[in-house]
This record gives sequence, C-alpha cells and structure tokens, in this order.
Amino acid sequence: MRTSFSIGFMVWMLGTSTLSGATSFYVPPFPDKVRATPLIVRGITSGAESRWVKDSDGVDRIYTFTSLQITEVLKGSLAKGALIAIRGIGGEKDGLSMTVPGAAVFGVDEDVVLMLGQPFEDGSFAVLSMMMGRFEVQATSDGEALVGPGINPTPVGFYSEHDHTVADPKGAVAPPVATPWTLVRLRELVATQESDKPLSDSNDKEEKKENGGTTEEAGDSGKKAETELVQAAPRSGSRAPFTQILFFGTLLGSAVYAVYALRRILRGKKP
Repeated sequence: MRTSFSIGFMVWMLGTSTLSGATSFYVPPFPDKVRATPLIVRGITSGAESRWVKDSDGVDRIYTFTSLQITEVLKGSLAKGALIAIRGIGGEKDGLSMTVPGAAVFGVDEDVVLMLGQPFEDGSFAVLSMMMGRFEVQATSDGEALVGPGINPTPVGFYSEHDHTVADPKGAVAPPVATPWTLVRLRELVATQESDKPLSDSNDKEEKKENGGTTEEAGDSGKKAETELVQAAPRSGSRAPFTQILFFGTLLGSAVYAVYALRRILRGKKP
C-alpha cells in the first residue's frame, strides 16, 4: 500500500508560515536571472531514481535524482558530454509518495536548459528557483526557443532591450511585444555579461598601477593599513575608557569631599 501526501496541503494548513513562501515565486527579468546564475547547461534527460536524503536540519526527505547528459554548456565550467545528476525534492520511495508544488519535474529524453547552483557534496546539482529555472527547448519560426514559467515578459509601460514596449504619440501604451528567448539570444546575453568582467578587472588594475603599485602590492598595503588602524583604534573594554572613568570619578569625589569639608569648617568642626 502506498501512502501519499502533498507539501501543498501542508502549506494550506500552515497559512502564512515560512513553508508557504516555498511555492510563491517572484519572476525577475530574465537577464537578471542569467547574470545571477553560476551554471547554465543544455542537456537531455534520462533515467531517474528516488532516495532518502538527510538534509542539513537532520530530517530525512525524499529526493529524486534525474540523469542529464550535457549537450552544451552555456555558462560555467562544466564539461560538454558530462553526465550529471539533477536533484529535486519529492518522489516515491518505500511506498511513500511526496509531491512538492513548484518543483522542477522531468520526463525521459527531454531537451532542456537548466539554471543550476553549485554542486552538493555528493556531486549532484539543484535547479535554482525550482521550476522557474527549468526551460524546455522547442523549435519555432524564430529558432530554438526557451519555454518555461521562469521567463517574465516586460510589463506594460516599461522598455527593455530584449522585450519591447511601444507607446503611441497620444501617450497610450500598447501591450508589450515579447520577443521569444531563443538559444541564440541566450548565448549572446551570456557573452555580453561575461565580457563585462575582464573589462572591469583591467580597469581596476590600471587604477592601482597609477596609484603606485601592482594589484598584489596594493592589496598588501591595504591589509597593512587596515591592520595598523585596528591596532591603533581603542578596543572596547581596554584601559583607555577605564582610565578616563577613573580620572573623572576621582575628580568628582574630590570635589564632593571638598564641599563637605568646607561646610564642616564653616560650622566650626574639623573635617
């Protein structure tokens, strides 16, 4: 007999608990997602296997591991042709079925583009933002297009270099005409974003050389200056504040005693 439960039911029961955020998605502009993603690959899915995994909180959960044959590395340092495992929460194991709304689900022989995070200790990868980081590759008149809920067209009234919004002379804004995201556009976007990094690095090096020193020398001098500042700065609980408190306390005590002694003298008594 198989027991089945759904995380969605748990979310409904818990209302506004933190679990509910696990299936609520904000779809940022696609270029922003690409820039923030360390690994983007295209591949063909094959077999899948579910097994128990102990999470960082010590709880055992069911995860499904899908094999992916990489056919193209769009971003990152993975090797083309490598066979990797994609892990996703949920699945069936030991007569228990676990489903999670919003999880990235895979079939067999699917041509997909995935946005992945850094590998886990077991070498597997997770799809970032669950189903929002999974895109099917479909042949269209515009080329091989990416299809998935993680692509958000530009809202009406905004302009993007990728998704164009047109305003007429009277000021009325027409609905945005979303240009499909194809593999060609994605490759161009990654190349553009990657080209920004070397340019920035070279500019930083030139500035450091003009200031008198190489990058390493500038870094060493910065560390030395930082160390000197830390050593020169008074530490909390150090003698400097304590000495000041002792000095002013002694001064105040002496003043109080002087007033007391003066009053005794005026009354004809010894202090």
